[in-house]
Parts: sequence; C-alpha cells; structure tokens
Amino acid sequence: MAQNHYEGMFLVDSGKFANDPDGIMNHIRELLSKTGATIRSDRVWLDGKLAYPIDGRRRGVHFLVYFQGDGNANSEIARQVRLSDLVLRHIVIRHPEVMWDRLVAAISPVDETEVSTAATETKETTKETAEETAEETAEETAEETVEETVEETVEETVEETVEETVEETAEETAEETAEETADEAEGSSGTDESENTGDNTKTGGEEAEAETAEAGETA
Repeated sequence: MAQNHYEGMFLVDSGKFANDPDGIMNHIRELLSKTGATIRSDRVWLDGKLAYPIDGRRRGVHFLVYFQGDGNANSEIARQVRLSDLVLRHIVIRHPEVMWDRLVAAISPVDETEVSTAATETKETTKETAEETAEETAEETAEETVEETVEETVEETVEETVEETVEETAEETAEETAEETADEAEGSSGTDESENTGDNTKTGGEEAEAETAEAGETA
C-alpha cells in the first residue's frame, strides 16, 4: 500500500513530561507504531503556557513527529490518542513528499563533522572563486591596457605621419614654385634683350638712309 507523508503534533502535560521526558516521548512513538506508521524524525517543539486551559492544565509540551503511514493513519491515530491518558490533544497533517523531506531535514540533528566538512568545502569554493575572479580581472585589465596602448600608439603614428607628409608636401611645393618662378624670370629677360637688339638694328638702318640722302643732295 502507498505510504503517505505526515506531520503530527502531540500535546502532553508539562508536569508529566518534566518528570519523565523519555517515557512520554516513547509513549507517543509506540502509539504511532501501533498504527503501522514509520517514524522518520521527532523532537520537542515547544514547552509553554497554553492559550486556554485543557483538562485543567495551563501549560503543555508540543512533541513534533514526522512519519509515514497508509491512508487510514489519521483515523487509527485518533483512536489511539483517545485511549491514551498522556496525550491531551493532537493534529496530523499530510504533506507532499518534497515538502515533507525539507521539514524532516529542518528538525533533524546536524552532524558536527558534516558541518565542519561543509564549512571547509564552502571556504575552498570561496577561495577558488576569489582566485578565478582575480585572474579574470587581471586578464581584462591587461587586455584593456594593451588595447589602450595600441590605440594611443596608432594615433601618435598617424599624427606623426600626417605631419611629416604635410611638411614634405609643403617643401616640394615650395621648391617647384621657386623653380617655376626662376624659369619665368629667365624667359622674360631673354625677350627683353631680343627687343632691344631689334631696336638697335632699326636705328642703325635709319641712320644709314639719312646719310645716303644727304650725300645725294650735296652732289
């Protein structure tokens, strides 16, 4: 038969529990065993003043039990509680298995060795995570530094190249301009000399004609 997962809370008299705690707890365990239930975990949950008196008792102890049983567990437990002179009240709740497992784990005693091991593993994991984070940060910083250095170098190289190119272009342009100016100056000088030579030749011819005319008049 399928086993359901239950949470049971049993209220007992504080005075009787104080006198024989182990006897009271064993009584409740035996009560559940008679119904065919399998107890997984139990513990004293609360010892305190009741909201209202029950059978003349003003204080009570709540005993919490997590157990498995068949579908008839509730009715059989209720019958056993009515026969008990120690249990004042009880309540049984059925839980889904996943939730029930978590509730059991929450009240189960913790092994100190397991706690120590878990703490050590957590410390090691934290250390490894910190180291990995530091390495990643260092790598990212190095990559960013390299990229910035490369960009700065490229910018400086481009600026220097542009400046050199501008200077060379300016020098070449100046030289070409000077050469062209010199060539134009030489050309202008040659033209002036030719014109002067022509004028001189013309003047000499005119003088010869004048002399010839004078000679004819004399004759």
